[in-house]
Amino acid sequence: MYYKLTTPAKTRAKWLERLLIERNDFQLCTFAYDICHPKSLLQLQLWSAETQRAAGSKGKHDSFASTKHFLGRLAHHVHAPQQLCADATYMSYMLQSYEVCDISPIPCAPSPSPDVHTNLDGILNRMLGKNHKERSEIERGLHYLNSIKGIFSQFLTEYNGLNPRVHAEVQVLEHFHNNRLVFAGNDRFIACSKPACLCCEMYFKYHPARMVVPESHRKVWINWGPPLIRDYSKTNPAAIEQRYIVNKIIDDISELIISQVLEQVSASHWHPDSRTGISDLLERPRGWANLWKDQPVELVSSPVESPVEQRSTVQKLREYSARYEASGESDEDSDLDDGGVSLI
Repeated sequence: MYYKLTTPAKTRAKWLERLLIERNDFQLCTFAYDICHPKSLLQLQLWSAETQRAAGSKGKHDSFASTKHFLGRLAHHVHAPQQLCADATYMSYMLQSYEVCDISPIPCAPSPSPDVHTNLDGILNRMLGKNHKERSEIERGLHYLNSIKGIFSQFLTEYNGLNPRVHAEVQVLEHFHNNRLVFAGNDRFIACSKPACLCCEMYFKYHPARMVVPESHRKVWINWGPPLIRDYSKTNPAAIEQRYIVNKIIDDISELIISQVLEQVSASHWHPDSRTGISDLLERPRGWANLWKDQPVELVSSPVESPVEQRSTVQKLREYSARYEASGESDEDSDLDDGGVSLI
C-alpha cells in the first residue's frame, strides 16, 4: 500500500521520525520546543478533528491529539525554566525575602487487600445497601456498561500490585495543617503544576483546614491513597478526622458513579491529566529561542522521502501508537506510574 503524503504531512512525518528515535532527553525537549509553532500545532489539531469526525470516536484520544499534547509537555521542560528566569527579574523582592525548601514525604496508608466480597454484589452493598430503591436499576446499568466496555474483567486486574502514594498537593496540605503554619496574606491556596485528580479535589473539599479547592481534571487515580495514621484507633483525633474525609469522598464518588450508570452514558471525551502548555509556548518571549540550542534544526529543506521511507515512517508511528494504546496510559508526565482514568 502506497501512502501519498502532502507537503505538510512529509514535514511532520520527518520530525516525528526524529522524535521517535531521539534518545537524549535534553535534545528531545529542545527539538520539541523548536517545532512547537502555531502552523504545525494547528495542522495537528485539524488532522485530529478530521480523524475523530471520520471514526466517530467518543471518549478516546486519537494519535494526532496525543502528538500535540506530548509535544507541548516535552517543550514545556524548556519553556518553563526560561519563563522562570525571565520572571525572576521582576520578582527579585520575593526571591530575596522568602525561603524555599522541601518537606518530608508523608507515607501512605496501605491499600486493603481484595477478598470474597470484592465483586459486583459486594461493591453494590457498600455503595447502596441491600434495600436501596434504585439497586436493581443500577445493577442493570452496570451490566449494560460491562457489555460495551468490559469493566468487570478489568476491575480486579487493575488493583493487582498496588503501590498507593500520597499526592503532592495533599502532602503540602497536611504539612501546613499538622504544623499549624500560617499562609502568606491568609491565602489558603496550594499551587500545583497541573490540575488535581478527583480524589485530591474531594480531599481538599472536606478537609478541616478549609483550603481553596484546587482545579481538577476529575480523573480517578488507582494508586491514590490517604496519609498513613500511625495509631489508627476509634479515639485517635487524627484517625477520626481522616475517617470522616475518606467516607465523604466515598459518598461523593458513589453518587457520581450512580449518576453515570443510571444515565447509561459513556465517559467524557479523553483529555490529558496535565496541561499541554501550548498557549504558553505560543506566547514565549522573544530572544529566548536560541538560548540552549547547540546547532540549528532544519526542517523544511530536508530531502523528500522515497515511498519506502514514507511507509517506514508511517508504520513506525502506527506501531508506536498501538503500543501506547495497549499500555493504557493517558499521560507520561504524571506523578504516578499509572494513568488517570474516568470513573466508568
